[in-house]
Amino acid sequence: MLNTALPDGRHKIINAILAPYLINVKCIEVVEAEKMIENWVEKCDRCEPVNGNIKAFIKRACLEVYRLKRKPKDISYFKTRDNRFYRDIVKLAKSYAIDLE
Repeated sequence: MLNTALPDGRHKIINAILAPYLINVKCIEVVEAEKMIENWVEKCDRCEPVNGNIKAFIKRACLEVYRLKRKPKDISYFKTRDNRFYRDIVKLAKSYAIDLE
């Protein structure tokens, strides 16, 4: 996912997938995870710039994930709680020949 620029949904992906995965699954240090996510956001900004202080959001998300030891959400979480976002993720995955369903 870090290699794929997305025009929308970045905050959800950072908070629910990227930060928890990098910090609590891959055991990457918080500061390094922040840098990796910031690099991804820079790629995404080429599609559609994000409003607000995204670096502060990334820092808060990473620190909270680390503090709470939160694991990443799986695709079924989004299917039941945010169907529109779920459809967008499935569509993106299919464009890379990945079947999530």
